[in-house]
Amino acid sequence: MKTCKVTSIRQVTLMDKVYYLMTASDLDALCEWIYDTRKEWNETKTNSSTPLKCKATVHSESDKLNTTSGHLLDREKREVILSSTGWLDDVIINAAQDLLKEQFEISGFQNTTLGCNLSFDILRSEFVQILHNGKYHWLTTSTVGLPAATVNVYDSLNQSLSQSTVNQICALILTRNQTIDVRFIDVEPQTNSSDCGVYAIAFATSLCFCEDISSIQYCVSKMRTHLVSCLEKRQMAPFPSIQRKSTLSHSIVAQQLIPVSCSCRMPPAGRMIQCSHCKEQFHKKCERVTRNELSSSWQCRLCAKK
Repeated sequence: MKTCKVTSIRQVTLMDKVYYLMTASDLDALCEWIYDTRKEWNETKTNSSTPLKCKATVHSESDKLNTTSGHLLDREKREVILSSTGWLDDVIINAAQDLLKEQFEISGFQNTTLGCNLSFDILRSEFVQILHNGKYHWLTTSTVGLPAATVNVYDSLNQSLSQSTVNQICALILTRNQTIDVRFIDVEPQTNSSDCGVYAIAFATSLCFCEDISSIQYCVSKMRTHLVSCLEKRQMAPFPSIQRKSTLSHSIVAQQLIPVSCSCRMPPAGRMIQCSHCKEQFHKKCERVTRNELSSSWQCRLCAKK
């Protein structure tokens, strides 16, 4: 699959210096500024008295599965994967993503725990990314082969998006559009309450191997042993499957438009403020607006500099 590798995002220390780039054509500098804005907002959120609501298990670097040396999976992780009721944690998910990242020139595959604080790098090329929805569930997202500001969701439970998932999608994508178009793809549903992680990895793997997920029925009894084999061999391969006959005429089962606004291009949250000049809605934290500064004639920093 021919795709572009993701460009690294550098942090900008002087946010005001590049604020005007919101309307400029320098997309690299714009990405830098928005990344720094989000980082600052996340640090403020982390330091607040309200704890982060993320139910994914956060592990340290030392807890990563050793998939790059000669070692096999440790016994505990191997047993979790092979158990029909074993729920895959972020260590296993990230191990599979790391292998896919090594094998394919596709952006994404960022550490899933970065989603807890919306600390993902902004991705400007086609990507595949597994997300944790904050409610004990894994799903796969991708922009491969899609128009700008459009993302496909592959969810083995076919659930509506949690707010955590919405925020993570917006954190991955940079767009000047007013909305991000989310398309829910027809996929084979899981048959129990613990296979979501296995399916998320299978979906991501199928996308990398250019398989039509809507026409695939995975061999459930072989999925977990196949995953163990891939991790032990340090080489991801398509999951065992057969052709699936869908009753739908097309692969998209539903769509959702996520509104984005403000200079951070994230969803509206809390009480928003509107610029009297450009009419754009902003988060008060992003604009650093105090109560005393609010008025009907308030202007965002960009418009105030014009």
